This record gives sequence, structure tokens and C-alpha cells, in this order.
Amino acid sequence: MIYATQWPYAYGGPSVKAVFKENAEDFVVVEQLGFEPEGQGEHVFLWIEKRNSNTTWVAEQLARFASVPSVAVGYSGLKDRQAVTQQWFSVSIHPDAEPDWRQLESDELRVLKVERHLRKLKRGVHKSNHFTIRMRHIEGDRDKLHSQLKKIKIEGFPNLFGEQRFGRMGNNLRGAERMFAGQKVKRQQRQFYLSAGRSWLFNTLLAERLASNDWLVASPQGHYFLSGSGSHFHAAGEADLVDRVASGDIHPAAPLWGRTKGQLDADQSSLSERYPVFCQGLEAAGMNMEFRAVREIPNDFEWRDEGDTMLLSFSLGRGSFATALLRECFDWSEAGAE
Repeated sequence: MIYATQWPYAYGGPSVKAVFKENAEDFVVVEQLGFEPEGQGEHVFLWIEKRNSNTTWVAEQLARFASVPSVAVGYSGLKDRQAVTQQWFSVSIHPDAEPDWRQLESDELRVLKVERHLRKLKRGVHKSNHFTIRMRHIEGDRDKLHSQLKKIKIEGFPNLFGEQRFGRMGNNLRGAERMFAGQKVKRQQRQFYLSAGRSWLFNTLLAERLASNDWLVASPQGHYFLSGSGSHFHAAGEADLVDRVASGDIHPAAPLWGRTKGQLDADQSSLSERYPVFCQGLEAAGMNMEFRAVREIPNDFEWRDEGDTMLLSFSLGRGSFATALLRECFDWSEAGAE
């Protein structure tokens, strides 16, 4: 099967060309946990800055350095490799066995803070991520670019999963198809494949809404998220839905596929009929039906022209991709990419 990973745009498509990630410092991500470690407990919380390194690689280094099994190390989110990122890790280790974490430091890794906490850091518990991004060698319609950025600041952007979720040339999607057909895969790869399949179904549905220009239409029986929170609700004919969507108070939602006890709505039935391999495979894997907002409005969004460069700064809720914002107005190439 051919898997489309190019999606329609909300604001007319890119207005300029640019180079992205010319160096690691052009993409800085700071994880915002949303709570403070309690200062005591069986888990060490490490605030780590990594450069050009995978989150999973850092977790492996921590486990090896502390002489603990990999399951003793926790983190909330996977951060980009080609970037400078700051995020929390947890390590379950007795105080008497705790090493000197500073000896772990290198050009790729720095330990910025060490705290204690009662519980392991689990996936998806952080509140948001703050991004500082430098786009270089910009060529094109700057006036249109500024107009698009202003729209995104007020109205938001389609909350698509980034292309990195699907692997190079969509390889994670083809891997998911083989796995659903019975091929055995390792546990970590299985999670990548499940996530890719689920994300692709979401993007496919959102892309169809974008193409028909109804991605923000308020349905009286639809699913919604409250802005700035993880609170989700199913509408039952509320009269003020249109105004609340227009003001950014709530966002329409689309399904993240999985098992459901309820009756499928029109969108869900359509996906189930068109993509039975993915839908049935996700259900058989034990995934439950969830929902994701189709729109994300960036917080503290600012940008500044610096000659042929632009510096952008904003925060996004966990699970939202900075590249989904950038794609709306930048046609970029990554430095060094083939």
C-alpha cells in the first residue's frame, strides 16, 4: 500500500523557502514538566541537556552508568536528535548507590540539576515543550509569511503528527502493516509501529477535513478538547460550540484509533471501512479509542526577522509537533539532508 504523508494546508501553503537545522542550536527544545520534584523518594530526577543525541540513547547511558536495568530509567517524551534539548529523566536507585552524575558529562550531554522524587517519570506526563527555532537563508514573500504567522498565533494550526512519526519514506507504516500481518517485531519497534499507524489514521482524517475546509466546523455531537488542558468531552448539542471554537476556548477532536464500546460515528466508520488492516490491527493490539485535538494554538508565540534569518519562539502542549506549525508557511530543507 502507498501511504500518503503529504497533507493539505490551512493557510495556503508555504510562502518562503528556508534551511532548517543548519546546526543543533537552530532547534532548541525545553521540556516543561508542569510540576516540581518533591526532593525525596527512591527516584533520582535528572534535568539533562543533550545535543545531537536521541532520548533513548541518553536513557541507555544513564542505565549503564548507574548499573541499573533499562526499566529503572524513565522519561516523559522523546525529543529530537538533531537539536539542543533539555528534559527530565528519572533513575530508580538507592541513595547509597548513587554515582557522581557529573562524571557522565560530555560534549553531547550535561547534567543541569539533580533532585529526588517519589515516583518514576512516566511517558506523556509533561505539560508542554518550549521551542526556540532559527530558520536560515529565507527566500520568498515575507509579507505573506508574517500574515500567516499572525493567523497561526490567533487561530492556531492543524495538529498533525510530524512526518518523523512515520519513519523515513514511511517505513514505520510499512513495518506496521507487516506486523499486523503476523510478523514478529521487538517490543520497542512494536510501539513505534503502533504509534505510526494510529497517527497516520488521525492525519488522514484531518487532511480530509482540511481539504474540504471544515476542519474547525463545530459539530453538535462532536468531540472536543478544552484549550490548554487535557480535558476532553463529547458534546450533546451545546448551543455555544461555534463561538467557543472561534474564540479558541475549545478545539474539535478526531479519533486516535482503538477499541470502543460505543457505536462508531461517520468518521470512524469511514476509516474502519477504508483501512481495515490498520484499524483491526490496532484493536487486536489492545489499543483503546482515544481522541486528539485537530488544532493547536501556540502559547507565547513570537518571531523576529534577522536579515535572511527568522527566530521563532513558542510553546506547544505535549504531543504537538513544532514541524506541524512550521510546514504551514516554510518550505524548508534540512541542512545536510539528502
